[in-house]
Amino acid sequence: MLSGSGGNVGVLIGNDGMVMIDGGLANRATDVVAAAAQISPRMVQVLFNTHYHFDHVGSNELLGMRGVRIIGHENVKKRLMTTFENPAMGRRMDALAPAGLPTETFARDGRLMFGADTLEYTHTPLAHTDGDAFVFFPAANMVHAGDLFWTGRYPVVDYGVGGSLAAMAAALDRIDKVGDANTRIIPGHGVPAATKAELRQSARCGSRSISVSRSMLGRDAAPTKSWRRCRPESSTPELASRTRRRSSARRTAELWPHDPRVDNRTAARA
Repeated sequence: MLSGSGGNVGVLIGNDGMVMIDGGLANRATDVVAAAAQISPRMVQVLFNTHYHFDHVGSNELLGMRGVRIIGHENVKKRLMTTFENPAMGRRMDALAPAGLPTETFARDGRLMFGADTLEYTHTPLAHTDGDAFVFFPAANMVHAGDLFWTGRYPVVDYGVGGSLAAMAAALDRIDKVGDANTRIIPGHGVPAATKAELRQSARCGSRSISVSRSMLGRDAAPTKSWRRCRPESSTPELASRTRRRSSARRTAELWPHDPRVDNRTAARA
């Protein structure tokens, strides 16, 4: 995994090359690709977009110009083709050049065969955005959740395109059913290799926030207080400790390469 340049980037090394899950920020695309090359000299063959946000699709244009297959939900391509103002993000979302658009799209769940490896992707409608998908690596027993799951910070819901906190909580329940008790989850933002217990705590935070916010309807109270009562960074002592260590480490490191299939640096360096 690579972190420190926008959203977390997942890397799968196969005999024929690499698969990248998300690509960070555009102004760090060269650094992201160079960091991936430090993990393996094999070329990136596939880039999978978990959703359309700028901090996850920053390598699309660079890798697209190199002929890399770019895969994403059909709504990801739709959003990336258009420049529009996004109230939830508080910024303009600029369209990508044609080279950066997904070359292959999907509308429902599926599998990606890459050499001897199989990646299973699952679409979660109207959750963080309208085109989210999480990816399961069965051989590594790892899930890349994209921005459906955050650690150490509050999640963002892109309500401008139909996103929903309730649907994000439901998506976490779906992720919880993937793999087994030892499955680790790469969040879209935050410390890598989160546990199922941490995922469940995040889901409970979301559900509690929804319940408290609904109870505040018609009352002179701020719904944001419900999130303050359920701090994601304190979901478990282990996550709180890793979050503090990572915050300290980020002051001295921009990009960290991790690949649980190569060694155990993911947990050790988090």
